[in-house]
Amino acid sequence: MEEAVVENGLAIDQLYMLVIVSLTLNVFSFFSFAYMLMTRGKNDMTPKLQADIKKLTNDVKLLDIKVRDFQPKRAVTEVPPIEAFGGFKAEEPTAEVEDENGLNFEVINPFLEKYNLLAASMSVPKQRQACETFIKDNDLKMIHYGGLMNFVSAVDVEESNYWAWKIPNKKNLYAVVPNPMIPCDREVYERGGMNTTFEANYKDGVYARYVVLSPATFIIDESNAWKLQNVGELNLIRK
Repeated sequence: MEEAVVENGLAIDQLYMLVIVSLTLNVFSFFSFAYMLMTRGKNDMTPKLQADIKKLTNDVKLLDIKVRDFQPKRAVTEVPPIEAFGGFKAEEPTAEVEDENGLNFEVINPFLEKYNLLAASMSVPKQRQACETFIKDNDLKMIHYGGLMNFVSAVDVEESNYWAWKIPNKKNLYAVVPNPMIPCDREVYERGGMNTTFEANYKDGVYARYVVLSPATFIIDESNAWKLQNVGELNLIRK
């Protein structure tokens, strides 16, 4: 846009003219003052010259004020942007820490602790009642191993080889532990699916107690069949 911008009745080109006049008068004032010094005390023109210089100086000051008033105003777009407030920030929710199998042990550990306590009490009377109560209280599903990696749902606690606990916030994923009522012998370890479902310290003989370090994980499909996803880890104790 080439049109002259008018502010307070004066165009920008007029403003530049005022600046030139101001500079000229300043130069003239300087030389006049120098001339006055050179001729002081030599003639009677000095008082009049002093008065003229004083008037000229006042005129220059007024002109400088007008020039400053008529300076173009900065556009709003030239104003430096205001920095964003760097105050407190709401903390992001802490992400849940999961292992390589997608298990969050902060969620699973309370269940494992209760299970391991139950498994340690299998030598006391009424173990079946204690197991049934545990299954009910934790809404567990019972699993039976049919061979050839075939896991199916069971209906009786003593016939089940494994118990499955639904992991919260994980679609169709279950944490699976052994039935603590059935000791781990060679038959259970090799033919009961224990050696393919868990990594364990089994060598030979009979182990009366299970300590689950990490559960196996299963999913259950539309045909009610259980599919092993990840093996668990067991510590077997003989007595």
